[in-house]
Amino acid sequence: MLLLAILAVSLAYQSGLNPPGGFWSRSTDHHSAADRILEDTHHRRFIAFFYLNAIAFVASIVMITLLLNKMASDKVTKRRALPITMIVVLLSLTGAFALGNCREANKTVFISVLVCSVLAYVLIHVLIAIHIIPPEWRRQVAEMLEHSVSHFCSVPCQFGHNHTGGDTSEKELGRRRNLLLTIAILAVTVTYQAGMNPPGGVWSDDQKATGTPGNPILQDTHPKRYDVFYYSNSVSFVSSVVVKILLVNKESCEYGIKSYALRVCLVAGLLGLLIAYVAGSCRNIKQSIYLSTIAMGVLVSLLIQVLLSSMHDTLGKPLAKCLGFLHDLLFHAEGEQVNTPVSPEASVDVRSEASVEVRPEASVVEEERVRKRHKYLMLLAILAASIAYQAGLNPPGGFWSDDKGHVSGNPVLRDINHRRFKIFFWFNSFAFMASIVVIILLLSKSIRKKAVPIGVLHLIMILDMLALMTAFAAGSCSKLRTSVYVYALVGCVVVILLLLIIVTSAIAKYWKPREGSGINSLRRPEPVSGANTSA
Repeated sequence: MLLLAILAVSLAYQSGLNPPGGFWSRSTDHHSAADRILEDTHHRRFIAFFYLNAIAFVASIVMITLLLNKMASDKVTKRRALPITMIVVLLSLTGAFALGNCREANKTVFISVLVCSVLAYVLIHVLIAIHIIPPEWRRQVAEMLEHSVSHFCSVPCQFGHNHTGGDTSEKELGRRRNLLLTIAILAVTVTYQAGMNPPGGVWSDDQKATGTPGNPILQDTHPKRYDVFYYSNSVSFVSSVVVKILLVNKESCEYGIKSYALRVCLVAGLLGLLIAYVAGSCRNIKQSIYLSTIAMGVLVSLLIQVLLSSMHDTLGKPLAKCLGFLHDLLFHAEGEQVNTPVSPEASVDVRSEASVEVRPEASVVEEERVRKRHKYLMLLAILAASIAYQAGLNPPGGFWSDDKGHVSGNPVLRDINHRRFKIFFWFNSFAFMASIVVIILLLSKSIRKKAVPIGVLHLIMILDMLALMTAFAAGSCSKLRTSVYVYALVGCVVVILLLLIIVTSAIAKYWKPREGSGINSLRRPEPVSGANTSA
């Protein structure tokens, strides 16, 4: 509740101080400078947006205040006042989003219908999964998928996941709920801000501007591209808001997670983010085709993974050997650190198909270690996706606001320094696409069961961070020398960290035998063999 309230406060505060449509830059008879454009051009729409945004902001502040007081928090939690208030806040944000990111009534109605449609889909999905599909069929399908994944990867299933109650335990449901909530917060944050400040900017009251002040420039210069961006961004926002509404209630959260309905909504929201990024960050067909090809490659790779896991009888063993060889070749150091203790009675090869007896303590430690690494990778991917999405829709340098010698709404950096803009655009797009790939892979249950080596995901995130660094160097600097300084600074930081690691390792090796000798010197002398000593 506190996390959702903080999210709502940040979004409502930013959109309240910087409302959609911008501000007037000159004082005339009808308005003054710094007044809100949308208030004069679309008065009713702005009033509705203002009050809905204010309701979300004030209610979130009250929730945070109550949660900070333990006694008040216990009382409102027992009477379910907080979940009801949070649902009101999320619906208020949805209404403010529908009124602020467009100027047409049919698009506002579209978002309202979309909210009802997503809620109806989740309800139907849950009812079908619980009351219509027999439990025996669900159990058989789960066993077939688990057997397929484990046989295809030639590794045992992840420790701690059994057929009886591992996936339906309270602890496992809490972990899945936190995972879904984190991804939903990412999607809501970036899509809400992109809707309030659309790519290309809005028309100003400059005399050279040809459009209506406060309206999106991209809507007039590239109407089809703007429609694709608007509807994709809206689908991602609405699906994420619905997921958060359902996660607030414990019953709907449990049924939605078990039936995979919430996960389907989040995957649809992530695909909507991909399409919105392609439509909003490009201005020509070549760039759109390039990004669309990357997005289709992501979907095809996921489909191939599912098909290969289902055809384990024909392709499973050779492909598993190939994957094992590549994993040992690329991540040999990582594999040496993972030592799975095996009992003497069952000392068999780990890669064989025979069963391996694992000590419970080691299995719990291994499961917790893998889960933590998945969590860190998910947080890094969410961070990279959020900043890359915002930078792609609002690139450095801003947009042209008039039609004199250029096209309104096009990035200024693209016309002034085309090569630098291309470097920023390609590397930023790669970072965004790679982050979405990692998020979708970590949402898959087979990944948590080690269907893909975690070293591969580490490699993708390292390339992701390098791409973000390159995009930052190209977009934040205007000269080549300044861009080189960025890489030099990164190199200096890496060298300093390596030196610190070497020095601390040497100190640890130097003091370890001394500590051991000091401890041994303090021990009592062992009794002479044969002497009568008491127990």
